[in-house]
Amino acid sequence: MLPVHRVRSQDPSHHPRATAPSQSSTQAEFGATQAELPVDSFRISGGTATPFEPCKILGAENLDPAKARAVKLIVERAVHHFQENYGSVTRPVVLNVGGTEAALRTGFNLESDMINFPTRTSDGKSGLDSADIITHEVFHALTLQAYPELCTKDMTSAPEYVRFHEGLADYFTHQLYPDEHFAQGYPVDKPYLRSYRNKRRISLSSGGHSQGNAITAYLLKHQIQAPQVRAFLERGELTLESLGQCSKALGEDLKLDASLALEDKVHNYPPSKIRKYWLDHSRPLQVSFHVNESLQKAHPGIQVEWLRPTGMPSTTFRFERVADSTFQVSPIAEEKAEKVLAVFKDGDDVLGARPFYFGNQGRRKSAQADWAQLSNKDLTLGVGGDPYQGKASPR
Repeated sequence: MLPVHRVRSQDPSHHPRATAPSQSSTQAEFGATQAELPVDSFRISGGTATPFEPCKILGAENLDPAKARAVKLIVERAVHHFQENYGSVTRPVVLNVGGTEAALRTGFNLESDMINFPTRTSDGKSGLDSADIITHEVFHALTLQAYPELCTKDMTSAPEYVRFHEGLADYFTHQLYPDEHFAQGYPVDKPYLRSYRNKRRISLSSGGHSQGNAITAYLLKHQIQAPQVRAFLERGELTLESLGQCSKALGEDLKLDASLALEDKVHNYPPSKIRKYWLDHSRPLQVSFHVNESLQKAHPGIQVEWLRPTGMPSTTFRFERVADSTFQVSPIAEEKAEKVLAVFKDGDDVLGARPFYFGNQGRRKSAQADWAQLSNKDLTLGVGGDPYQGKASPR
């Protein structure tokens, strides 16, 4: 998932956003983007030309020629920026586009050293439609080239390491396309995947992508620059302490974050480490949340709100507050198993979220497939998605 050398800095603002056109895009639309990009400059590293093209597309025949060329330009721009600011690029970035079993899900595959892009998913979307998603995945591929020691199997699977890969990939994308949100217009059920600038706390977020989203926000808040991130990568330690060396203010913020803790306890049912519960209509589940002194001091107004990943309330389960920090959960109807988030908020600011998986006892056998589907989504190591950004989806 991640990696970085340096020649000269590049101002991303010199190049307007390069968007991947749809299959129906015209050659004229593509040509304007091509003219704005210094296509050959990425090949220079310390005055030595690299003898390869920056991007190779396997399955290019599955794309409209104009779309393939636009995708290549987006990759080339990312490669150029990486080599200018982060590290050496030693081989082409390979995209595997549709047509093979490996390209059924969007994401960088560490073992094959390829970025897999389905041409279309079941909802009609493709990561190739988003310059943000392409750039994010290219960063993972280039990190493997420049910093292979940071891309071992453990460091690309354990959440405490994945959060750095994902947070830096978003930070890198924001440098090239400095919008407010990542992958605007890409998701079907919400207007974007996640916000770059947010109030999230790493310690209150679950999973590598959500924690990475908090890391991106910290880097932007403290105006951390590419040379500082490069120095972090070159230290070879994917820890918050090492990241905190980028600046004194960032280090203090990360130290405070690490001191925050929120514990959840369940009653009436045996506790589950993965927070998966089969509920009986006659026996509600009680969940209580307990904050430590540091969290209470930093966020005295912290509240818990139960929402689906789309930001909408559950229609399958009822959540009743029986005390300030205790909730009673019971089924409303005999429906499928459902993933519901305990969202931690301070006013309108989302501080984090914790996933729970609830199912109706009467549907236990028929809902096994639902559990598997929900769990698999949590294990995605591609672009991921921030489960809730603080506003209900308008769709």
